Order: sequence, then C-alpha cells, then structure tokens
Amino acid sequence: MKAEAKLVRELFEGEQCLVVPVFQRPYVWDRVKNWEPLWADVISMSESFAAGHTAEPHFLGAVVLDSTDKDAADISVLQVIDGQQRITTLQIALCAIRDAFQTAEVEETFTKALNRLVTNEDQLSTAEFAPYKVWPTLRDRRVFAGIVDRRSPDEDQDSRLLDAYQFFYEAALEWLADVDQDRARIQSLVHALRIGLQLVVIELAANDNAQVIFESLNDRGTPLLPSDLVKNSLFQKLERAGADVERIFDDYWRRLETSFWQAEVRQGRLIRTRVDAFFAHYLTMRTGEEVLATGLFNRFKDLSAQMSLAELETLTREVAECSDLYRAIIDPLGDDAHTRLLKTAETLDTTVLSPVVLYLDREAGDSDRAEAFIYIESWLVRRAVLRSTSKNYNRMLLELLKALKRSQQPYAPVVREFFLNNDSESGRWPTDAEIREALVSAPIFRNLTRARIRMVLRGCELGLIGNFEVAPDLTSTDYALLAGAEDPIDDTLRASLGNLTLFDSPRALSRASTWGERRSMLTESTLALNAALPESLDGVAISMRGALLADGFCRTWPHPNAEVVPAAAPAISEAEPQPDPDDWIRTAWAEIEEFFDRLPVGSVSRVEDRVTQALPGDAGALGVLKDDPVTGFEFREIAGTLYIEKVAAPSGASQDVPANDGREQDAQKSPVAEKLFSDAENTDGKVRAASRVVYEETIGDLILAGYIHEGDRVYHEQPRKGRSFAARISRAGRLLVGHREFATPSGALSDLVGSNRNGWRDWRLERTGETLEQVRERFRRRKPD
Repeated sequence: MKAEAKLVRELFEGEQCLVVPVFQRPYVWDRVKNWEPLWADVISMSESFAAGHTAEPHFLGAVVLDSTDKDAADISVLQVIDGQQRITTLQIALCAIRDAFQTAEVEETFTKALNRLVTNEDQLSTAEFAPYKVWPTLRDRRVFAGIVDRRSPDEDQDSRLLDAYQFFYEAALEWLADVDQDRARIQSLVHALRIGLQLVVIELAANDNAQVIFESLNDRGTPLLPSDLVKNSLFQKLERAGADVERIFDDYWRRLETSFWQAEVRQGRLIRTRVDAFFAHYLTMRTGEEVLATGLFNRFKDLSAQMSLAELETLTREVAECSDLYRAIIDPLGDDAHTRLLKTAETLDTTVLSPVVLYLDREAGDSDRAEAFIYIESWLVRRAVLRSTSKNYNRMLLELLKALKRSQQPYAPVVREFFLNNDSESGRWPTDAEIREALVSAPIFRNLTRARIRMVLRGCELGLIGNFEVAPDLTSTDYALLAGAEDPIDDTLRASLGNLTLFDSPRALSRASTWGERRSMLTESTLALNAALPESLDGVAISMRGALLADGFCRTWPHPNAEVVPAAAPAISEAEPQPDPDDWIRTAWAEIEEFFDRLPVGSVSRVEDRVTQALPGDAGALGVLKDDPVTGFEFREIAGTLYIEKVAAPSGASQDVPANDGREQDAQKSPVAEKLFSDAENTDGKVRAASRVVYEETIGDLILAGYIHEGDRVYHEQPRKGRSFAARISRAGRLLVGHREFATPSGALSDLVGSNRNGWRDWRLERTGETLEQVRERFRRRKPD
C-alpha cells in the first residue's frame, strides 16, 4: 500500500482513467452536506491566492485506488475502491465552472485548463471510458458522459449528477458577475481548483485486500449502507473469480439501484432503506436465523465465504428473484390468497411475515402456497379479534420458517400443524367457539380499531357470499351501526358484531331517526350483510344476526378443527338394557326442579310443559306426579289444566331468595321469554289478577319445534381460565356428556364447572353460536299465542 498527497492537477492531468466499479453505489452527495462546503472551500482558497497569501492546499479527504486489467493503449486505468463520491463531485464541479466560463465568454486559456482536468487526449484507445478522467458507476455513466461532453440533457432526466452540475454552474456564474470577470480573480479561481485542493491517494499493492479496506472507510457525511457493503463484497468476489461483472450487474442487480429500493421505510422502531430491509428478510429466509439490518453484512459474508464462481452467480440470481418476490410482498396486487394475507397483515400492523411468505413464494406450488396463506391469515385474524398478544410473533414465525425448511412439499400441512400444536396463550389458534363468543357478545366496536372493524365486516361479507371470485368491491364502504340512540339495546350488544354493518353512506344512515328508516336504506344495498334484516331491532335480533355474521367470519378465516354437527344419537337397540319403568318420574322431577331452581317462590308453570318429553304413554301419568309431590311444590288444576307452583325453597337452598318483583328474572331471563300467569279463570268465570312469571319452554319443546336437533352440540368457554366444555343434545332433550346424561342444561354445566351455573344462559348452540336462552327466546317470539 502506498499513500501520497496529491493536488487535483496531479491526480487528473495525467493520461489515466479512474474507473468506479459497476457494483458501487450511485452518486448520492447533496447540496447542503457536500456541494456548498466544497464551493466554499474553493472560493476560500481562491481569495487567498488573489490576496497573495501563501496557504497550504485544502485537504478534501482520501481516495483509495487499486490496479486493474483494463489498461488500454496509452491510458492507465485504476479502480476506485473508495472516494468515488469525492472525485465524481470534483469532476462535475470542474465541468460546470468550465461551462460557466464559456457562457460568460471568459478567456479561452482558462476554459482549456479546466477541460484538461476532465478529458484525456488519447486517440488510439477504443474503450468507452478512454476519453474520461473518471468513469462512474453504471447507473450514472450516461449522464456523466453527457456533462463532460457538453451535451444537453434529456428533458425528463432526473439525476443527482445533473443537480450537482446545475448548482456549481449557477454558483460560478454568480461569482463571475460579482467579480466583474476580473482576469486576476478568475486566474486565482483556476489556481484554487488545480493546486489549492489536495487529496490523499492510497494505491494498493498486489497483496492488499481491497474489500477489507473498503469496509473500513466511509464517504464524507454519507455512511455506507449495509446493502452497499453486501454489493461490494459480492461483486469483488465475482470479479476476482473472473466473472463478467457488468453482465451480472445488468441482469441481476441493476433492478435494486432504483429509487424504490433507496426509499426509507419503518422497520419496527427503526428507519431503514427498503433495500436493507429486504436483505434482512432475505437472509433470514435463506439462513433460517433472525438477521437484523445492522448485522446483515456479516451474515452475508459468512454465507458467501466459500462459494465458487458458479455458486456466487447463482446467489446473485437468487437475490434478484427474491427482490422481485419481495416487491410483490410490499405492494401486493390482485385478490388471491397472497394479496389477502398481506393486506390483512398491513391492517394488523404485522411486519414479521415477510421471511415466511418469501420462502413459500419461492418454494411452494400455487395451491399449496394458497392453502398455507389461508392458515396463516386465519391464525392472525382470529388472534386479533380476541385481542391476543402479538409480542412473540417474531419468534413464532421464525420457528415456523425453520419447520418449513426442514420439510418438503406440500408445506400447507406443516403450517397447519405448527399452529394447531401451539397451545400457549401467546400462540394458540382460537377455535370457532371462542370466535363466536367474542363476535356475538363482546363489544368489538370498542375493542377494535376502525381498520380492524372494517376488516372483520368485510370478512363476514365474503363468508356469507361464499365465493371470493365474485366478491363485491368493498373499498368505498365503511362500518355503520344498526341501532340508533332511541333503540332500547344493551350497551354491550350495541357494540357487538350483530349491530354493525357495511354501508357506502354511514353518515346518512346515522341521520335516520328510526330503525324502519335505516332498514329501508340498508335493504337497497346489495351486500349480504344487509340482507334479511329483522323487522324490529332488539337484543335477540342483534344476537341472532351476530351469530350469522360470526358464521361468515369463520368461513372466511376457517379453523382446521371446525367441528361438524354430529349425527343424531342412534336409537337403543333391542339388545340394550331397558330403562327402569320409574325412571320417567325421577327425570320429570329433575326437570321440574331444574326449571324452578333460580326462580323465586310463587313462580308457576303448566306441568305438561315441564315434563311432556319424559311421560310414558298412559294418560294417567300426570296424576302419578300430582299424588306424590316433592317438598316445596304444589299442584293446582285450573280449568282442566294442571299447574305446578313453587311454594318454598328446597331444603338446603340459599335463604336469600329475592322477592318476586321481576328484577332477578330480568337479570337472568330476557323479557321476550317472560310470560305472566294471568289467564287462569276463577270458578265464576272471571280472570284472576295473578302476575307470576312463568318460563315454560324446555329443550324438548325446542327439539319438537325444530329449533334444536337431536345430536346438536352445545359448548361453554372460559377463555381466561383456558377451559372449555361441551355436551350433546341427546334423546328426550337431555344433555350427554361422555357416557353421562343430564336432565337439564344447568345440571350438566354445574356438574362440569363445579359450581352452580345457569345452563340456559351459559351453554351455546354450536351450530348457530346462540345461547340456549336466545334459542328459547326466538322460539317464544314465533310461537303463536
């Protein structure tokens, strides 16, 4: 290595060309940090010369040069390892001042003196770079040659080199005007440019490692990006291996030199150039280990350290291909599974998917990849709806990437099993039951952001349609509330999914004063969300609609283990043991006691409504119950109908039974399911003024009416405790849990949970997502008086 201080004249007047390798970054210096300080240095030295002062040359920095095999004719060619921004700027400044002299008709002697610093006089060499003192990186060559050759630039050219030229050209014209073209002052300026500026020129010897030296140096005020170091390292190795680096650069790397890749983007809490972000994701995908932008160069060096020429060229081609795939990740187009996943990730502000998506884009087949993307999107969205933590997503997706790299096609099953096997709170895949619970009853209007609410509703719409290929354009729609301030809806239900829809004029909808007006406006919409809206809007209607929309959600973002409604329980064969003839009595009283369990003393119901499903065929069965009542109940026959009344709390029950003022029932039962026992006639034919609350319907009634089917599954979730329970509706309206049968919903759930629970309120019908209470209320609304 030889270092020597050289004046600008000594560096540029010889017949030589300083060639910037094609793989170095393009020109990036700017006005404030670089051009203005350089012009100030030139003027300062010029004024010193004009004043007759002896001053040391102004030091501009270092230039590192290396030998090359491109020598042609009488021209010596050196490769610029570092300092290309500096010497390129000097060349542009010399050309601009030369042209300003010519415009101002300055003495030709000065113009020629400057021109000798930017052009060679050799006429024998046919090399493209031979006429020029400096030959910049590939992207800047055409503009640079035009400036040196005094050609007018294209009108649509946008180049930092042209901006630099324009700055120095206008500054020189302004200076010439200020000095009134004084010859002595002009001569001082030329002297400052030729002998007033100095650089340290470092020429490497044969045994010096140019790449190591390059990595240790930074240009003035413009630190090298990690991707700059990657590019230089890769192409240095290619060049040393004898590759055609210009062809490889044109074929594979030039696409990364555009403004798109140089734009700054947010990556977590940091701001990076897009090309650095890409390399971090690419190297993570390639190695299966997390690679941060700050460490990507060292990881790339390790990756390429022992590669042959063929392997290096393959690596370069792979980088190019992956950059095209990554661009499709950043700016997705179309409406396929790939695009839907990425747009969903953007809505959820999730940026950790890129390495996995990049790997699947590159390695998986079309259908396999689409299925894998559906699983990933479902996992993300379902967790977002439950407001589950995302703090470990980066680690989880890295583990998924490793699992994919260990596997072979098809990859979709790998993705599916990876998420299904994760049962931690930070990574589990929420089930349909959890999603229905959250969407039907949770206040998502308050819990989710505007963007996420729109995403959920659009997913519900697509699920209701059932065909993504004919999905409507929803970009102009926004969410709107169905219920107005005047509608008597519970606050939680008002904020639930059932009270939300998409509409193209939500403000106009909100100005409608009644549900009838809003419903009329919504029915004009073509969206499935707004089809079959209820005539009247209440809590039951909103819950039912929420259950319907939740089904659409689950179809758009499906769970692999979504349970199919099982077939009805088979009939008992003749070989099976027959039940005890007295079982119906025990069953009947169990149902009666379960029905009245949470009701106050004084509640009344018709006996046949409570025990019909358990009665044997003979007509005297009700009389058997009447003749031997259980303590706490009394039978009364009114107008030929047998009624049963709760007259006391059962033995051992809590004594703080609420007064029969209706408030306790209101807290537990919907008003839709209430019935006042007020139609029993006196013996004189007058209607008695009784006003006791009666809840008549049973599971058996709902089966007979078709609202519940034998074989239906019910579930109860306790997400915070991580517990879930399930049962099946068996024959005679009983609940089957494993091999045990329970006569009532509350009995089954209380046994499972270990504490007293209202089964009607807490069990949900899996097929619709409704509570058993809501199903019963729906039955009551449609049952004729």
